[in-house]
Amino acid sequence: MSVRADKVHLLNNLFNGAKKPLSKAYIARKTGIPEASLDRHFFDLRTKFNAPLKWSASPKGYYYEKDGDAPFELPGIWLTKDELASIFVLRQLVKDMPEGALSKTMDTLWGRIEKVSWSEGQLPRQGWAEKVKILPIGGRTVEDNIFRIVVEGLVQGRQLEVEYKGLGKPSSTRTISPLQIVRYRDNWYVDNWCHKAGGLRSFAMSRILQARITKEKTEKVDPKELAKIFGTSYGIFNGSADNEARIRFKGIAVEEVPKESWHPKQRGQFVSPKLFELVVPYHDDRELIMDILRWGELAEVVEPLELRVKIKNRLKAALKSY
Repeated sequence: MSVRADKVHLLNNLFNGAKKPLSKAYIARKTGIPEASLDRHFFDLRTKFNAPLKWSASPKGYYYEKDGDAPFELPGIWLTKDELASIFVLRQLVKDMPEGALSKTMDTLWGRIEKVSWSEGQLPRQGWAEKVKILPIGGRTVEDNIFRIVVEGLVQGRQLEVEYKGLGKPSSTRTISPLQIVRYRDNWYVDNWCHKAGGLRSFAMSRILQARITKEKTEKVDPKELAKIFGTSYGIFNGSADNEARIRFKGIAVEEVPKESWHPKQRGQFVSPKLFELVVPYHDDRELIMDILRWGELAEVVEPLELRVKIKNRLKAALKSY
């Protein structure tokens, strides 16, 4: 979008939100457009975009003459500089994901946006793609076909028959009702109702070997139950949180940990200027233990005792390798 079209977008938003006619002085102050240039932009609104812009003699000012409360929409795709920048970053984020399914769809959409942006002089034809870099570290590959089938089953509300191989376990065939997909730490998961287990489970998509959509409708699950199982425990492991870990950090960890998000319901406080205490709920401690260990001697589990002993034993076991 050119600078001129960008101003038209700002004017359109202003008139859509106005409750009464607006003076040129007010419009100029709100949009940053000089009063002397407003007539030119008003002309664009009326002739290029068929905006219902009118002049009121009493009270004096400009307004949109609309039928009802629905806002007037500019035809086509019109984006401000900030909106274009946001979509640009989103495009790079999706593009750098290991799975091609989302990337290919985003490339098609971005191609349309690029044409408009190039023609309006808003986006350079070369050099912009290297200005944002996303590094998806630790991501595991998901086959495009598997990802597409899972998403299709989710959208259509259909059960899936999958061959799933849990970590360190033999593969097994299961029928699942996909309920939501989750992007967590650069990996994709599908939260589901597993008909074989008769309960809620979370499957890593990278461990789904085969999948097909069935004609059966997905099992309905209460959203509150879904949130309780998948939204309260620590990390990707499901289960209602039934314990709390109290961890104290020192050294440079005091500068970083207060800014980190470990859990939506975490609590933190400075015990002293050089000591920060973090409390997180959990059910399965496997991922929590790994996150604590990455801080080494700068982290100490205060309670519960069971978790403290596990951390101590893991450190002792690691020391034997050296």
